[in-house]
Amino acid sequence: MAIKFIRNTFYASVYGTGAYKLTLLFGVPLYHLYHQLSTDTQESPIFTHTQGTYVAVSGCTDGIGKALTLEFARRGYGAYLLARNFEKLDNLQNELKQLTPANLSPPSPLTPKWLKIDFSKASLEEYREIFATPLQFEGSERQSYQHGEVSIMVNNVGTGMTNRPVFECEPQEIETLIKTNIYSYVMCTKHFISEVKKYREGKQSYIIYISSIVADLRNPFSTAFYQASKLSNKVFAHTTYYPRSLSIDYLIIKPGWVSTNLTKNRAISLSTASQQEETQAIFKSISFTRDTYAQWKHLALILATNAIPQPVYEGLFGYLKEQARVKREATQGKQ
Repeated sequence: MAIKFIRNTFYASVYGTGAYKLTLLFGVPLYHLYHQLSTDTQESPIFTHTQGTYVAVSGCTDGIGKALTLEFARRGYGAYLLARNFEKLDNLQNELKQLTPANLSPPSPLTPKWLKIDFSKASLEEYREIFATPLQFEGSERQSYQHGEVSIMVNNVGTGMTNRPVFECEPQEIETLIKTNIYSYVMCTKHFISEVKKYREGKQSYIIYISSIVADLRNPFSTAFYQASKLSNKVFAHTTYYPRSLSIDYLIIKPGWVSTNLTKNRAISLSTASQQEETQAIFKSISFTRDTYAQWKHLALILATNAIPQPVYEGLFGYLKEQARVKREATQGKQ
């Protein structure tokens, strides 16, 4: 009875005064911002426990996925490449083979491995094939895979949509976005956890989910389907059951603008990070937290937007969306 009274009193004091909401809106981002700007942070123990293993990266041939793949390789990891473009896969393999990990003595980089898979249309059989050995399906295109050699799964593959109302979006592009941004994360995570359960139980393993800052923005200047997919990544990561015996930890990254093909290679600025900046921020966040915007630029952006009163925020983005609609219709009229 006494415990129940204390608990209810605590909840009333925190939720009733709005302290909980203020902590979420400002306290947590400020703490993460301090961590990113500090220079005395220690290297994550994850890297010690998983050294000499492979990292599987979906959508690894461009943008953040490629930058992460190269950085893991520099740290002595082997790369297990999951992407659909064979030419880009081949080019990335050549880049990886030329890297000499700085922290290995003597240097002995692991040979890159790959699986050609199109996440926008991948079948159940193709997902099972990611961690299957030997190859079980006809038409498979992959280098040899050994059970238990992947200790880190990076769910990165993604696609975007041009900003326009829901009723203007075509069913085919909606389906493509859902399969690429949501279904791929679910299936890759499912099969990775199953792989760990069978062949890496008790050994440290890690999952990185690349979501987006729009998962937390109140009325973002983006398409509803894209925002919903990124929010889904965040919720799925937090609610997935990771058995303690498997020693799996995870990290959700919610980047803002990064100069990649997805953002049409935006110019680097106070609001837009380079791929290298984003990669370094992600590595700094590993083991520090499980949910972060990583880059200090994006942390500052979320703090600024949280400070704007809701009516002003909605009015501002409503105006910007309407201007974009007028501009889009005018462009279509000229065509």
